[in-house]
Amino acid sequence: NAPRWVFDLDRVRWGYPDAPMRNRLVFAVCDERGQVVFASGRSILSGHEPKYLYPSSVAAGCGKSDVVDNLDVWVNCPRLLLCEGGLSALSCGAGGIASLGMGLSEMKAARIASAAPGEVVLLQEPEMSDALAEDTARKLQVLGVPVRIGRLVNGDPNDDPEQVEGVVAEARAASLF
Repeated sequence: NAPRWVFDLDRVRWGYPDAPMRNRLVFAVCDERGQVVFASGRSILSGHEPKYLYPSSVAAGCGKSDVVDNLDVWVNCPRLLLCEGGLSALSCGAGGIASLGMGLSEMKAARIASAAPGEVVLLQEPEMSDALAEDTARKLQVLGVPVRIGRLVNGDPNDDPEQVEGVVAEARAASLF
């Protein structure tokens, strides 16, 4: 497995006229084989939008729509915790994976299904609608993956990691497709 490095790339321009990674925590994004495919930058300032940037994915020829981050680490974990962002997945600890966006494509659902021997708990951030959470759950359910949905009320997991355990314990079963 490739090492998970954390970088400070304040002055790296990544082909952009300004420095988009300024005030961001930059970390490697790995595919399901553990290969580093690009870097992601998570804002460290409140209200700094967008929350996540993926500028190196363009140069790598691999977009965020192709990857489920951290999945390589948790293959065969009895429970996967599906988050939106990579830092959120890391904040969850064991089983934390990231869709790298609020929605879930069929391709990503298939990758998760092939790695998940047990259930998936979708951690629904406040910005995610109930309809989108149910749609994400359905894409996994049609592949035979049991899904529960836990609503995060205090922001994403890296904003308040203490809430994750309680949210997972109280997660409701997703309605069947």
